[in-house]
Amino acid sequence: MSGNSPQIITETLYALAVEAKSRPPFIPTEIRVLTTSRGAEQTRLSLLAPDRAMFHRLCAEYGLTGIHFDADCIEIFRDASGQQLTDIITPQDNQIAADHITRRVAELTEDPDTAIHASIAGGRKTMGFYLGYALSLFGREQDRVSHVLVSEGFTEHRDFFYKPRQPVTLRNSQGLEMCTTNAEIHLAEIPIVRLGSCAFAAMSERRLSFSEAVERAERTARGIELTIRIDRSAGHQAGRAVATLGDENLTLKQSEVLVLHWLAMRRLSGQHNGDGGWIERNAFAFARNSVKNLGYLNEIYDLAGHYGLHSDARISLENSFEDPDGSKPAREPIKWLEPLISRINQAISKTYGAVGKERYGIVSEGPRGAKRYRLALEPARLRLENLP
Repeated sequence: MSGNSPQIITETLYALAVEAKSRPPFIPTEIRVLTTSRGAEQTRLSLLAPDRAMFHRLCAEYGLTGIHFDADCIEIFRDASGQQLTDIITPQDNQIAADHITRRVAELTEDPDTAIHASIAGGRKTMGFYLGYALSLFGREQDRVSHVLVSEGFTEHRDFFYKPRQPVTLRNSQGLEMCTTNAEIHLAEIPIVRLGSCAFAAMSERRLSFSEAVERAERTARGIELTIRIDRSAGHQAGRAVATLGDENLTLKQSEVLVLHWLAMRRLSGQHNGDGGWIERNAFAFARNSVKNLGYLNEIYDLAGHYGLHSDARISLENSFEDPDGSKPAREPIKWLEPLISRINQAISKTYGAVGKERYGIVSEGPRGAKRYRLALEPARLRLENLP
């Protein structure tokens, strides 16, 4: 973050790369600045323009190489019409800045090979808060938040950008001389609660506004729930099931909702019968009328019957296994089940990411010859509605 004092940028870089002391130096590969149009101009003139170029001076003086930082790395907050913000004054300005910061942090943290060091020292206080909060929402173990501390007299001095190798004498606002030998620059690392390493990581792929991200984090803290509801508005015998995970309706075909519904029922009953809701893959190598099928297909047929005789779920199930004219053999159940499981997990991943699939989807364990499946969600997070 940077406002009208771009010295924050070089001071932070100096503290990270030069004045490391008890920790290894951190030399970034790129610097990104989020600011207003006024802050962008100050940053460009002070740090990049040829007549001052304080960023380039710092790098040359201390041998800092490989850092990408030019005018394209300075991002200016813009309103819905594309107009640049000159300052952060109104509540609307704050919202624009918050959304930009949140989305940029979410984007940057998607790359597992990056490490972010975010400085909240520059700009308006609200901007620093939003940046720190965004790192709390999306930050990973390798990401850090800090505030740079500069000794009195040198803070925001228009000619002090870092501690030079050769001492320089400056004058303060009272006209008194100060020598840069006495300047101290320290980095205060700020601990954050990393929700990105918890369930909220499942939603980090979404392009959320700040308020949406906070709302999602609150929902996640309360726990994601799966609700399966049968809609009978088209008639009692033509029910359609809707699966809602968190506050998102999953995009699933009725045959897919049927399997998810069955696994949810199995998960609920598993807390009482001792099997934990696991189903045996090998059982689906056998037909419905085989005792080795363990009654699984009978349970699925019974559940489809609750949707209604003319429901898409029931019709799809019958079309999958029952050939009216007997011209082709019955479909092997395992070749019916596993593609449905895969598509259910894909739908969950599309909304909640890879982490979401592991936390809320259908998981497996064991080698292929003895594989088992079950719904990952705990029984307390399952809601089944409108069953007869």
